[in-house]
Amino acid sequence: MTKRTNKQYPSDFKQEVVALVTQQGYSVVEAAASLNVTDKLLYNWVAKFKQESEESALSTDERAELIISFKTIKVSFRPQQKSLTGQMALLRQLKLAILTAIKVQI
Repeated sequence: MTKRTNKQYPSDFKQEVVALVTQQGYSVVEAAASLNVTDKLLYNWVAKFKQESEESALSTDERAELIISFKTIKVSFRPQQKSLTGQMALLRQLKLAILTAIKVQI
């Protein structure tokens, strides 16, 4: 009897196949049949992808910490934003005054 060897697939191929199922709405059976891989293999790839994406997602505590940090940074930039808004208004007035002076001289 000959020894059976498992075919190795590149990771980018696996990612594309999983994307067919998870993002483009193909069923596992349809995608597996069209790409000549077994249903079980594709189910394993999809399960692994879902597990990896859950592990890489932020926990509730991490998400809350990021939100607090964002709000703190946003509040600290507000005075600078108001100052820049005032400076932009002043520059617009100066530009208008210069353009008006140029037109009067011509």
